[in-house]
Amino acid sequence: MSSPSSPTQTSSAENKVKVRPAVKDINTSVLIKLIGFFVALVLVPILTYFYCLNSIFTDNPTYSAFAAAAMANVIVFAYVGVAYVEDLQEDNKEKTA
Repeated sequence: MSSPSSPTQTSSAENKVKVRPAVKDINTSVLIKLIGFFVALVLVPILTYFYCLNSIFTDNPTYSAFAAAAMANVIVFAYVGVAYVEDLQEDNKEKTA
């Protein structure tokens, strides 16, 4: 005697869900932006620290460190903003296509 389908079983129509792939073809422009922001995130805070230490806040490394941390945050926020705008543009292209 066969029992009706149990609640854990689903039909094939229910299993067909549209899923966007996590990684599409990676554009070289995306990689260039990522590398550029990475280099900026490494170099800009270090350069800011030593510039501030030697010219603006002479002999006060604490303020120079604050300035370097602020510059690191500016770069991170800029990267997030660029990524957000890029994602919006990509979504608009998909909607119009």
